[in-house]
Amino acid sequence: MRDGHDGMRDTIAAPHTGSYGLGGRIADRYEVIRQLGAGAMGEVYEVRDVHLGEVVALKRVLGASAQLRQRFLQEVRLSRRVTHPNVARTFDLGVDGEDPFLTMELVAGRSLEDVLEERGALPLDEAVAIGIEVTRGLGAAHAADVVHRDLKPGNVLVEPAGRVVLTDFGIARSGEGGDLRLTGDAAVLGTPLYMAPEQLRAGAVDGRTDLYAFGVMLYEMVTGAVPFEGPNAMAVAVARLSHDPIDPRRYLPELPTVIAELILQLMAREPGNRPADAETVRAVLECWKRGDCSPRVRIPPKPGEVSVAVLPFAYRGDAESDYLGEGLAEELVDVLSRTRGLRVLSFGATGHLDPRTRPGDLAGLGADHVVSGTVQRQGDRLRITARASVTQSATQLWSERFEDAFENAFELQEKVSQRIAEALRVELSARSEGAVPEEALRLYYQARRTLMTDGFSDFDLAPLEQAIALAPSFGAAYALHAMCATRRSFLTAVQEGADSWDAAVSSVQRALRVAPERADTQLAKGALAVQAMDVPRALEGLLEALRIAPTLPLAHHYLGSLQLEAGMLADGERRLKLAIELDPAGAEGPQVALARHYTLSGRLDEADAMMAAVAGRRGATGSGMVALRIALWKDDREALRTFVDERGSGRNALTVAAMARYALGLDGPEGLDETHVSMAVVRNRRFMGVVQQYGADLYAYRGDVDRALQALQRASDLGLADVDWLDRSPRLEPVRQTEAYARIRAEVDERAVPVRSPAVATSTLR
Repeated sequence: MRDGHDGMRDTIAAPHTGSYGLGGRIADRYEVIRQLGAGAMGEVYEVRDVHLGEVVALKRVLGASAQLRQRFLQEVRLSRRVTHPNVARTFDLGVDGEDPFLTMELVAGRSLEDVLEERGALPLDEAVAIGIEVTRGLGAAHAADVVHRDLKPGNVLVEPAGRVVLTDFGIARSGEGGDLRLTGDAAVLGTPLYMAPEQLRAGAVDGRTDLYAFGVMLYEMVTGAVPFEGPNAMAVAVARLSHDPIDPRRYLPELPTVIAELILQLMAREPGNRPADAETVRAVLECWKRGDCSPRVRIPPKPGEVSVAVLPFAYRGDAESDYLGEGLAEELVDVLSRTRGLRVLSFGATGHLDPRTRPGDLAGLGADHVVSGTVQRQGDRLRITARASVTQSATQLWSERFEDAFENAFELQEKVSQRIAEALRVELSARSEGAVPEEALRLYYQARRTLMTDGFSDFDLAPLEQAIALAPSFGAAYALHAMCATRRSFLTAVQEGADSWDAAVSSVQRALRVAPERADTQLAKGALAVQAMDVPRALEGLLEALRIAPTLPLAHHYLGSLQLEAGMLADGERRLKLAIELDPAGAEGPQVALARHYTLSGRLDEADAMMAAVAGRRGATGSGMVALRIALWKDDREALRTFVDERGSGRNALTVAAMARYALGLDGPEGLDETHVSMAVVRNRRFMGVVQQYGADLYAYRGDVDRALQALQRASDLGLADVDWLDRSPRLEPVRQTEAYARIRAEVDERAVPVRSPAVATSTLR
């Protein structure tokens, strides 16, 4: 043991006096031979175990808290699981006074950190040999379900005979979920320079976290440089959250492709885009050492994953904007890499390629699909064409054209890359299923196309049911069916009553059994919970949907609407605008939500613009009731009169007419009361709650505070969490003066609290 944990840096060249001199005793058992290192947290000694007559390393922590003692105990327990020549053996745990210590194997070697400080970049064959030994040790640890979490050159010892040993599992954790939770500065553990992005975000870690750190070490060994630049260690660490590493071939142009691309894959920002395990990495290093690697080594995706490579987009236009093609492709890699189920090659592996590279020429990269395209600028307009092809056959699967104003190039890159990513996710999601009959795929994509043009209210579920009958394990079809059935249960709540609700519940339960890993399944789970007025379960489903597919527009729509209702106005508005950007063709829902928000905020011109956009949409649904509500808030009696003679079909239209007539004083409250009673056939609690909200506004508008409070109480009993409307509806002003209102508001606000959590605020692409 040469380099201790928590700042105990090896300083053998300048011996310490330490707490114990030569011959001193620790715990009346360990005789000090020499001090190996010391730091603010403790000391490391070479000692002789007088009971066993063996020389070992002893690591002693000074002034340890109960939490640190627990971490020490964890180190012993975890390290004892691993028995392997490339992992230092841990022997025992003890206490000296109040200071805990542990003993471990004394390795007769130097730390890799010392080697690199002295020699700089190592010859490639030596670096690979060390890498092979490190991956053997990591493989043994991971097989024992132990993740190191602080792998770095200081924790790798190299003996003169060539043995390489991993040490210091002091912040290791079990993959079984028994993570030690710390507070304050200790909440994120590890050495910043080597920490994977998920560690910096305090997220979940597994063996691929150690592989990221190994990638940084391998980078240093072969180039003598670090993969990120910055003014300090933490700035360098944070850079990896938003940027790929500098291609190691910048420092070492002759670096073999197989090693360069392995390093870039190891340092992928998303764990799912790294090699699956240490054995896979070792196999690549050993094949290079034997000299029998192909120019590029394919690291296969996991079962159910789709592998994708993105080429730089070809640019056509003014020379001053020629950065757009490469910038768009790099942004697209970033967004796609956050989508679960896609394994995306880092841009470092493809960014140097010619945009005209044929798909078939990329098969050796290990990507089943390639995304390419063109960027054309003409004045202040930008036209982007993107296409996806199968690498082996060069068959084009999908293409789409995007046009927008050229104002802020970086915002445009971000916006367009998100739209491309979502379109590509939808296109490729069904193809990750494996063997699905062509007819089932055709029916699935037919349903997707119908949704884009006609929306949910009149959507026919029959094609998806036929696809499921043809392919009973077709998870994408189950997930889409659940999402559509759930959405329809709100839009057809009055016409179909309990039937639409029962159908939605059944479909979501089935999708959760068959395809819980699908973003649409989790979206349906969240949407169903929204309609059941179950906020915690709604957040659970929606946040999981966005973890799987960060570009899922309908999940952003639902979550943004909940944020507005909970009073998170800026966050909710941003998220709804993002939903519109991601899916302009299906923007009706977010536009209606924004129109409501703008009206309550007094931004009436923006509200009118949103409602005009909704009115111009084919298949727009529910806009009549929203328009009536806005007219009521604005006290626009002229607009209210347009609804009095509503002759549309179905109970929605009749309800709008009844509400308008009551608002204008043409009818008494009896008609509105009857409308509320008629909602008894509806099983959708959110729909019923919205009707009660309308009633509260209408009753208050007519000066009937008692009936308004009764409607408010009914809405609260259903699970209302809409604090924003309670606080800002201009019609409720007389109601807000009552004691009953204060009690109801407290009930509603308590339900909205989970929506205000940091986890919700940060679950976005930006």
